[in-house]
Amino acid sequence: MSAAHSAEHLRAEESAESSGTRVGSGDAAGSRDAASRNAELHNATNQHPAAGPRHESAREPRGVLRRRRPEIDGVAALLALVAFGVYLGFSAYTWANFSSVSWDHGIFTQLADQYARGKFPPIVDIKAPGYNLWGDHFHPILLLTGPLFALWPSGMMLLTLQSALFALSVYPVMKLARERLRFGAIIGVAYALSWGLTSALVVQFHEIAFAVPLLAFGITNWLWGKQRRAAAQIVLLVFVKEDMGLTVFAFGALVLFLAWLGRTKKTESSGTRTRAKKTESSGTRTRAKNAESSRSEARIGAFLMVWGLTWFILATQVILPAFSGQGAWEYTNRIESDSAPGIFGILLPLDVKLPTIIFIVTSLGIIGCASPWAALLLPTLAWRFAGNNPYYWTILWHYSAVIAPIMFIALIDAASRLKAADHLGSATLRKKIVVCCGVVALGSSLIGTSTNGFGSWATGRGNTQAWNSVPKYGAAQSPAEQAAGRTGIEMVGQGRTVLTDVITMSYVVPGNRVLWEHSYRGAEDEVDTIFFSNRLNHGSGLTVAIWATEHFGGIWEVKLDREAYVVVMKERS
Repeated sequence: MSAAHSAEHLRAEESAESSGTRVGSGDAAGSRDAASRNAELHNATNQHPAAGPRHESAREPRGVLRRRRPEIDGVAALLALVAFGVYLGFSAYTWANFSSVSWDHGIFTQLADQYARGKFPPIVDIKAPGYNLWGDHFHPILLLTGPLFALWPSGMMLLTLQSALFALSVYPVMKLARERLRFGAIIGVAYALSWGLTSALVVQFHEIAFAVPLLAFGITNWLWGKQRRAAAQIVLLVFVKEDMGLTVFAFGALVLFLAWLGRTKKTESSGTRTRAKKTESSGTRTRAKNAESSRSEARIGAFLMVWGLTWFILATQVILPAFSGQGAWEYTNRIESDSAPGIFGILLPLDVKLPTIIFIVTSLGIIGCASPWAALLLPTLAWRFAGNNPYYWTILWHYSAVIAPIMFIALIDAASRLKAADHLGSATLRKKIVVCCGVVALGSSLIGTSTNGFGSWATGRGNTQAWNSVPKYGAAQSPAEQAAGRTGIEMVGQGRTVLTDVITMSYVVPGNRVLWEHSYRGAEDEVDTIFFSNRLNHGSGLTVAIWATEHFGGIWEVKLDREAYVVVMKERS
């Protein structure tokens, strides 16, 4: 073999490796392709013996000479930008419309405010007076919200951040879908509109917003052959929420199993096939590289298993109990209490959980259930269905956001496997099935989203909380009502201890100590301002002032009573 031939051959191998192409040691088709490429290179070299190193360098793939530039998918980037615009538009609408479903957004706004002011540990009085939120859930990644809140001290900052994180996750899912499937754009759009993401937007900011892009990029990078980058993203999940450690454990177990399975298949097939002498050396090197790759994947998988399980145990058994006033993880009773269905009743009540299962299966395009990556759904679904909180069981709220990228990546993976399965019918039939599965997933997204507040907003119905038992709880407010709410915020100002409802709390966090109307016990003497919205029927300003006198003592003055928005303040002695 000539020196030029040898150099060209090695460069071809390096180029294939840099592009993520791996040939199994027992893959006959791969061996034939490798032999064909070697023959072509040999012939090309012999036909052009005068070609010098300078000419060869000119024809080198860029990845051989220098680090390959990342390939940006313009369509995927465009969809991500459009998704961000739509998500942000919806979030801005809920913010301007004073539409909030729970106290969670207020809690996270107060947490960000504490971090912005360098308060450690963070005391979040909305949860309870003097409550240390480090004893509630394990989410150190939210330390990142502190600097952002310092730059933009508003609950709207968190809504913008969540919109950006969700939109960011759209990019890798869409890119993977377009790379592997001819009609992959259908799946990318279905993901962007998925009920898992839109339901989370309806209930405003939660810590799981950080998990969504980490999962999306982590899994897709692994499928692209960028194992170390994927692992670096997956390990961060343990800092989003304590239960994510179980998902990291599942990810590690899955890649360890796949590495073992792939190595076993290669070993079995390599024992039944022979190679031509001219490719024997190349085949040996390929087998060695694949064996090392399998060992590397197995090591990463084992590490992720240990990492995820260790942090889950540390978070739930050491860190959270240490900061909790109860000396234990507060959410244990969500599964262990008598009201929890437990493992044996995990599918009950069927009338609530069966629709959720149907939405999950259809979001997987049905065939996604056959993808090994669908196994990553199990940790989250297990604690949700075994828990005693009915909100865990539905597709509403934010609990399905973390499973959204898993479902659609599993669908893409299964669809691409089916497309390449030559032994399963004609290529035309398989393509039709893949398209149908994508349409099923899109239908699941559209139907699921139509049941939540995002769907109501998108279709012009306006009420973003229509499912709530309180009449017109999330209905569109008139300009006069919105103006009254903004006046109330200005009236409260800063430097006060404010009692609020779930609607108004996020708006007055900056510069104030904020309490919730149902968890203020122990701080009665400190409350000097009350700010209620018009959505929960608190009554007139006079009614609220009388109630305040009865519960907090002193004399209370009505500062605002407009469009049923009420601000009353305690007269200073």
